[in-house]
Amino acid sequence: YAKKHPTTFKIPDGTFEDSEMSDVVTTFIKENLTTKRGSMKQKINHSLKTKVNISVLAKSLASTGHEVTAAHWARFAFLVSTSLLLLFDSAVAVVENRDSEIIDSPKAPGPGPATSDNAEPNGVTVADTIEKARNWVSTEYWEFVDILLRDVRQEARTIGKTLLEREKIVETFFMSCLQDDMKRYSSTHSLIPTFDKVTVHWQKAIHTGLIW
Repeated sequence: YAKKHPTTFKIPDGTFEDSEMSDVVTTFIKENLTTKRGSMKQKINHSLKTKVNISVLAKSLASTGHEVTAAHWARFAFLVSTSLLLLFDSAVAVVENRDSEIIDSPKAPGPGPATSDNAEPNGVTVADTIEKARNWVSTEYWEFVDILLRDVRQEARTIGKTLLEREKIVETFFMSCLQDDMKRYSSTHSLIPTFDKVTVHWQKAIHTGLIW
């Protein structure tokens, strides 16, 4: 995205045409994204432990100069949803337990050929399922999130007949996450985002072309 829209990030024209400079900028962006994502995950985990409301989490996640709206709150709520974290932790635990069993029993026989006992629907065996299963590790949380978001949008494309309907389905999903979060972590005062909509050009451009 940065290569296609360098001016959004105040990157001088021609930077990506120079292979050496392109590598430097690309590495810089990747390292910063990794750092930011790590920081976000720590703050998300902290908010779950302290059970703070969404406004407190949003304030900690937003960088200086960002205009935070209800749409941001809804997506932050998705990231701290109990079901999401439990789902990821369960996926990691399955792999860790399986690896532990393999180490403890190196000579244990495999699933063997398909039979009426180990066959799954459509002729898929347990062995096939294990081979195709993703070996999730704790450092792949954000990739896991990306896949879930892709599924949300895919479902919207399947159900919605028009672009407007699809966008509405996605937005309804996120807003339901926010409503659940506000019920779970109630506040003694009214919770209202600072901004109704994003007006900063660079932030709006990124949301429109990359995130939302």
